[in-house]
Amino acid sequence: MSTSQPVVSPSGDSGIPSSASAALQSALQLFQCSGGSNLVYSTKHSYVFRSHSRIFERDIAIKLLLTETIPVQAVKKFVARELIVTRSVDHPHLLRSLDVSVNDSVIIIATPFCSRGNLFGPLREKKNFSEIEAARIFRQLIEAIAYLHRNNVAHRDVKLENILLTDRGDVKLIDYGFAIPMKDRRQRARSRCGTKGYMAPSITSGKPYDPFATDYFACGHVLHTLLVGKFPGNIPIRSRRYFPSESSWNLVSALMNSTDEERPGYEQIIASEWIQRYAPLWMFSNHETCFFEVVEAADEVGNILEHNEGEVH
Repeated sequence: MSTSQPVVSPSGDSGIPSSASAALQSALQLFQCSGGSNLVYSTKHSYVFRSHSRIFERDIAIKLLLTETIPVQAVKKFVARELIVTRSVDHPHLLRSLDVSVNDSVIIIATPFCSRGNLFGPLREKKNFSEIEAARIFRQLIEAIAYLHRNNVAHRDVKLENILLTDRGDVKLIDYGFAIPMKDRRQRARSRCGTKGYMAPSITSGKPYDPFATDYFACGHVLHTLLVGKFPGNIPIRSRRYFPSESSWNLVSALMNSTDEERPGYEQIIASEWIQRYAPLWMFSNHETCFFEVVEAADEVGNILEHNEGEVH
């Protein structure tokens, strides 16, 4: 993630659509931002800017979702899920929105700004992480995933791009568009969603799958890449020689087991030899002070979007 893009001027000459430019200026006023704004990144559906908010007394990320460019059903399903979860979570390693607002064609989401960007940046510089560095990041990621799971929500899009780092190097997991609330842990999902390479075999097979177990498969992919410096698909996963230790190889191999039912869960991961050696303690505690009921959050988001509470997909 780069912050070297040009500052967006009040005249809206940044090249973004007029609707997004107007929404940005509205957000800058609403959050009492000073010093202009810098474009951090953009897609065909969204723009993210960095600015300093006097209200929040910090640098914030202002995400503009262009709903006019997104199919209506996707807005009702995936955008609604993003808003529900980002307004609900309360955990040090999950990015929570500071404010959400909407007009006819743009949804504005303000969040704390993560100055170090996503994990791709440091990975490109380092090629791979030391076991101590990787364990710290991985432990924080696992704690974030476990928090979601304890509240019956599966993320379904864990990947390097969705793991941001704060100025202190702490993890912030983002992007809840594929997140899914499950009424019962025995319930299975069916949608083929996620990112190629991070999806467990049960997802790509097209059969019903355990979305909680598939989150841990994706975490295994992340850990593999941090330690080895290459995606699992680029080298044989069973090649012990690529890993810095036997215990790291054992954990990654277990996480990337092709069978959902045989993959370790949170307790087994934390008890693993590798975690106990390099990250036996987690620096945060007493963080589970609030996780709104999904229904309550959905009701709140329902005032912004029409939320579809149909089948699990």
